[in-house]
Amino acid sequence: MPDRVAIVEDDPDQRSMLEDGLRSRGFAVVGYADRASARSAFLAGEVPELAILDVNLDGDDEADRDGFELCREMAAIPRAAVVPVIFLTRLEDHRDQLEGLTLAVDYLPKPPDVELLCARVRSLLAWSRRLHGGAPEERPTLVRGALEIDMGSNRVLWRSTDLALSYCEFEILRALVEHPGRVATYLDLCEALGSSVADNTIATHIQNIRNKFTRADPQFPRTTAIRAVPRRGYAWETPTDAD
Repeated sequence: MPDRVAIVEDDPDQRSMLEDGLRSRGFAVVGYADRASARSAFLAGEVPELAILDVNLDGDDEADRDGFELCREMAAIPRAAVVPVIFLTRLEDHRDQLEGLTLAVDYLPKPPDVELLCARVRSLLAWSRRLHGGAPEERPTLVRGALEIDMGSNRVLWRSTDLALSYCEFEILRALVEHPGRVATYLDLCEALGSSVADNTIATHIQNIRNKFTRADPQFPRTTAIRAVPRRGYAWETPTDAD
């Protein structure tokens, strides 16, 4: 059975383009023109394996963020709560990116390159299956002091606490931890994500990662363990007391 992808996009031309692109690459696609119809379908049990949400649904007013609202509503629907989400947006405001990235597992600009979108959909589906009960792959576990990155199940543990990282957060942290002390440039981190994103988007992911470490351990040295190197990138410095 092909994976089912829901596209929630109020622009009919954009929705049709995305539907055709995904179907031609083997996905089963269902499209929704607004938040209400998508929510009703999800509540009725018509839950996809992955959802692609336009941030600016139901109108042209940039103050409307119905894509964010739908994502929050999905979190309250048992089966939909574990569905990975890709946000599509033309917004460039950093605060909007911060809000979106705390909800979704990915964030792409509009209009997306269909090949890139399909590649990201496949990656996210595989990631989600490993994270939510699929058979773990035979992949090594990275251990750096009190940090464990289980590459087979996509879980990150700090002092035995699961950090519940998103796809992008996981891939960025993995890229840093694989080579402790070495600076991972913004280009390196884009390659880890499989797409080109703005430096401030990387910075938003880093902030989210640091916040999750701090929630798990208020004593986590957030700025020295994940060290910012101005105009270059970031480096993982294993805390000396983390053994």
